[in-house]
Amino acid sequence: MVQGERYLVAETCEYRRHFLNFHPERILVTSIEPDHLDYFKDLGDILDAFESYGRSLPYRGAVVFCKDDGGAAEAARRMALRRDDLGMVPYGRTAAGRFRIVDIAPGAGRTRFRLEGYPTPFELRVPGEHMVLNATGALALCEELWREERGDQPVDAAGAARALAGFTGCRRRSEIVGEARGVLVMDDYAHHPTAVAKTLEGIRAFHPGRRLVVSFMSHTYSRTRALLAEFGRCFGAADEVIIHRIYASARETDASVTGEDLAREVAKHHPLVSYTADPLDAAPRLVRTLRTGDLFITMGAGDNWRLGRAVLAGLGGEA
Repeated sequence: MVQGERYLVAETCEYRRHFLNFHPERILVTSIEPDHLDYFKDLGDILDAFESYGRSLPYRGAVVFCKDDGGAAEAARRMALRRDDLGMVPYGRTAAGRFRIVDIAPGAGRTRFRLEGYPTPFELRVPGEHMVLNATGALALCEELWREERGDQPVDAAGAARALAGFTGCRRRSEIVGEARGVLVMDDYAHHPTAVAKTLEGIRAFHPGRRLVVSFMSHTYSRTRALLAEFGRCFGAADEVIIHRIYASARETDASVTGEDLAREVAKHHPLVSYTADPLDAAPRLVRTLRTGDLFITMGAGDNWRLGRAVLAGLGGEA
């Protein structure tokens, strides 16, 4: 099949219920948490939006959802109550069926895992247990498509394992920018406290022994204000944290919280926190202080990714 000839895979956004403009045949729900609170009233309002999304599926459509995530599981429960024709496909450690994760073994440079319904073990070369969940969800969705195409023909488990083992990541998701003088420079788009925490924990397990230095730029005043306490506690896996000014959105005017406020909140839970408003202003110090074996990562939806490139260049490397 020519790439893109039959299927379109899209990452849709719930903000302002934009995803209701899409009309998919199947949806994959990875997680649902309080977010975009400049628009949604609360988690219940967000769940209502996802329930509407599920109701928009065609007859006998499918919902693949992470059973381990409370929000995703609740949204799936609501969808099933309204639509008994939908195929509900759970995955995760607590899921019943083929896509129950029965073992995860993180290690240096790889993560191995097994699923209830597959004799073949799987391996990922991207860090984090959250990526194991994502891979399992993708596999569950692919199996739905396989059965539509090939009926009861056995799934090519070995082929699936090869595909997952060959995946080396994508831009702004634990992306390796480069390495110089023994310092590994990475970049990641995580900008919600849960995503930040899980990504850093995964990187810590994936790169044991490295000192982990994080540059973080929070995205939007509303998210920072609403989740300030959660942001304060999400950097536990890091050895050093550098906070920058908030990356504002054109849709916001209320700047009642600042990057300095966030730095003070993080400092309540972390012993080594500093604040540099402009990310690039932190480059000279980092070039001086980063040492062989360190891992420096820029995180967030802002433009502090430029800092990683500047640090790499200062160390004599190329992106």
